[in-house]
Amino acid sequence: ADFIAARAVGSYRELLTWCRKILSTSGLVILWLGVEDARTVAHTSAWAWQEQIAIPNSTRRVLLIGSPERAERR
Repeated sequence: ADFIAARAVGSYRELLTWCRKILSTSGLVILWLGVEDARTVAHTSAWAWQEQIAIPNSTRRVLLIGSPERAERR
């Protein structure tokens, strides 16, 4: 897959494990998260994360975009 988008992520570790298997070499995961969850996910090892993007007209929701680090792709 070129990208995977998810909202209301529960078990982000399980989701990221699944995404790693499905994403193409240049694929991205796009997560719609609360600010605190985004901070937690952004510290997930073996993933490269971009800066959070604020959702317009929302005070606590952001998009978090990332990809598996190349050395970790399978």
